Amino acid sequence: MHTVTISHNYDQPAGKVWEALVNFGDVQAYHPLVKESSIINGQDRGKGAERVCHFKDGNSIRERIIDYTPDKNYQVEIFDMGKFPLKKAIAHLEVNEQGPDSSSVTFKMDFQPKFGFIGTIMAKMMMEKQFGKTLDMVLTGLEKHVRKEEKD
Repeated sequence: MHTVTISHNYDQPAGKVWEALVNFGDVQAYHPLVKESSIINGQDRGKGAERVCHFKDGNSIRERIIDYTPDKNYQVEIFDMGKFPLKKAIAHLEVNEQGPDSSSVTFKMDFQPKFGFIGTIMAKMMMEKQFGKTLDMVLTGLEKHVRKEEKD
């Protein structure tokens, strides 16, 4: 497995940031590459919730929450990879209170590429860097979304 971890600090309370993340079917509100997403099993939060994400490039994936601690963290398994060259991928999102009006979010992605040894080389040379950029974009989008929600 390969792991990429990104953390961002926010000048927003942890509860406000968590509320943006907990609405599992609304990832397009802060993920800049997702065109639209929706819940596919009727459960919109907590362990067992499933969603489909349609990306702007035409690819789609399906995900489910496999571990969940309210107001703190959850883990998401990508169980249908679409066109991504991955065998397995699990995302970990964790919100931590830093103070009354500040928090941090850590986004970690564990993944196993397809194609054996060649996939491992691809992961080290390109995929880890690309995942890092994507996770950073998502956390930046999350901050913008939380600030926008605060103004509305």
